[in-house]
Amino acid sequence: MPILVQRQPVGNTGEDTKSSLRSHTHLPIRMRDPNSDVLPEKPIRFDEMKKIAAVLSKGLPHLRVDFYCANGRLYVGELTFYHCSGFAPIQPEEWAIKMGDWIKLPTSK
Repeated sequence: MPILVQRQPVGNTGEDTKSSLRSHTHLPIRMRDPNSDVLPEKPIRFDEMKKIAAVLSKGLPHLRVDFYCANGRLYVGELTFYHCSGFAPIQPEEWAIKMGDWIKLPTSK
């Protein structure tokens, strides 16, 4: 189940907003880019995005699914296994730990 939404404005101004998927509230975290203080409106076709992301990520411990919505049409832009190749620190550190806890790795037999 998708947990985190990262939304960047058109033109990528270098600022983005993180919000939790379940409650659509602002989260005080930073991953490379500055975090906006303004929570954007819930994306149109948001429920459809969640369903598609759940299907695409099924069976994977972590997958970032990038969506674009243009002229009312929904596009999957990119599938990423590691945000920023796994090199961008998540700040504050308490959120790095919390987000790490969301990932459930398979156990060996």
